[in-house]
Amino acid sequence: MKIIKEAGKTKLQITHDEWEKMGKQQGWISSEAKKKKKQKWTDATPYKICAPVKAKSDEKYDSCVEQVKEKHKKD
Repeated sequence: MKIIKEAGKTKLQITHDEWEKMGKQQGWISSEAKKKKKQKWTDATPYKICAPVKAKSDEKYDSCVEQVKEKHKKD
């Protein structure tokens, strides 16, 4: 951590590691948040992707599933 005076203003400069350590100590960064990963196509089936649509309409759900399958069609 460094204090920098620039253009008449005092600023605090902190590294990413220092920020992360402070966040864990204060509780606003959890270890579970870092573990989350982006869902891969292999993990997400068209049925899972379109699940929120199913609650609204079966026709829209079927259409969504077909569109997702078409978009991610393996050649």
